[in-house]
Amino acid sequence: FGSSHTGSRSVLAQQSLCCHPHSIPNFARPAQLAMIYICKGCSGCCKGCGDACGAICKAPCKACDEVCKCCNNFWAPILNGPLGFYVMGTWACMLVVGLCGAAGAASAKGEGMMACGGAVVIALLHAFVAYYMQRRILSGINGKTLTASEVVKESWEIIKYDIVFCFYVFAFVGCTGFAFYALTLGPGGLGFAAIGLLIAFHFFAPGYIFMWFCCKCCVSSFDSARSGRGFSGGAAPQQVGNPA
Repeated sequence: FGSSHTGSRSVLAQQSLCCHPHSIPNFARPAQLAMIYICKGCSGCCKGCGDACGAICKAPCKACDEVCKCCNNFWAPILNGPLGFYVMGTWACMLVVGLCGAAGAASAKGEGMMACGGAVVIALLHAFVAYYMQRRILSGINGKTLTASEVVKESWEIIKYDIVFCFYVFAFVGCTGFAFYALTLGPGGLGFAAIGLLIAFHFFAPGYIFMWFCCKCCVSSFDSARSGRGFSGGAAPQQVGNPA
């Protein structure tokens, strides 16, 4: 009976030690404190590595952000102007045509070289006229509010009186015929790519210009009708009777 009491006391003592850490003897505490400090040291090292990696990753991202801002500021005057996407699309397309045409001319011979050279000249012409048309519209507006009615007005002025645009209309037709003729001259692989892209541009560009002009005319008509009726869209209120 005495041995059973002794065993139960030892079990209770062990449970109390597990449930109450402060009851651990003093000679056992230094080992626990050493483990805590070791864990804190590892945690500090991990945090320092994380901060260093974050700083290293942020530097290239910040540099890329600055480069993107510079590019945006550089191209913003073109993109925000009338026909902005047409100008940028034309430049991108004609850049590919020019590179393919130059590479094709380097490997082609005879008439194939002439076809590739002609593709490069036509690409330069389209790129120049696209930018010229936008600058011409903006110069006609000359600081006025860039509304659809003003854009339509200046576009009509270009269509009716601008000599460069009139010349470009005839040149555009001639370039289309030359592109189809150049396919028969054997310009080679890259030369075929340049001329094929030119033919596609000659079909899509007039359609884009026509749709853009129609949309501007519709917006201008809507703005004129809305301004004529007032913002509310109805007739102005009329006064009834004599004022008091």
